[in-house]
Amino acid sequence: MLSEIYEKQDDTKKAFSYFKQYIALRDNLVNTETTRTIHEIKYRYEVEKKEKEAEINRLKHIELKNALDALTEAKKQSDELLLNILPDDVAEELKTKGSVKARYFEQAAVIFIDVKDFTRLSEHLSPQELVSIIDVYFSLFDSVIGEYAIEKIKTIGDAYLCAAGLPVSDPNSAFVAVRASLHIRDMIARLNKMRRENGLLTFEFRFGLHVGPIIAGVVGRKKFEYDIWGDTVNTAARMEQNSEEGRINISGQTYELIKGSFECTPRGRIDAKNKGLMDMYFVEREITK
Repeated sequence: MLSEIYEKQDDTKKAFSYFKQYIALRDNLVNTETTRTIHEIKYRYEVEKKEKEAEINRLKHIELKNALDALTEAKKQSDELLLNILPDDVAEELKTKGSVKARYFEQAAVIFIDVKDFTRLSEHLSPQELVSIIDVYFSLFDSVIGEYAIEKIKTIGDAYLCAAGLPVSDPNSAFVAVRASLHIRDMIARLNKMRRENGLLTFEFRFGLHVGPIIAGVVGRKKFEYDIWGDTVNTAARMEQNSEEGRINISGQTYELIKGSFECTPRGRIDAKNKGLMDMYFVEREITK
């Protein structure tokens, strides 16, 4: 009887032992699966995190590149605008130093070109028509002086002011200015002929030219302007005021510099406002040798 009881106890112990092993195996399996699942989740998280970081960096790179491109384009446009207002050397000095030092030029050739009877003509035109016609002629002047490296200073109503021999000094500024003036005169004649043939209004221009010392510099803080000062500018204006349509009127001082290279017609001594009597000449053509 006791033997049977002991056998049953052994069986129970074995069963309990097996059960404990089962529980241990089950728990171990669960822990292993859980651990594996946790590792997989962490792995996927790390992968997704890296992918998101890579995407964020890519987007940041694109945004940075776009910002740099926009900045580069804005700088390019700013530089182009500055070059439209100022000579190259002057614009570079302004960008580099933040200001431009005024310079003295011993010999610069100043050209004034003005519309004859502008006030009378403007009375019969609308503002739009007036500006449109002026723009046709002044754009022509711009293109011609660009060929001769002459610096456009500004337009004052119907007057066009430019100068040779700056911002870089040129001992041949008088010859350059006279050649450019003759070129513009001839281009105006061709343009007017074409406009008349098409029934369009034409403007006639007077030229005044004088060579002498001037001061050049930049004025303004928000709106820059490259300008010139000195009696040479005033004298060139008096040459223009005493000129005639389609004619290039130069001072006696300028004639002394170019004689022998250009055919000129002496006009004698003419009374110029605030200047008194001054020798003046009409330039006719360049002498070919």
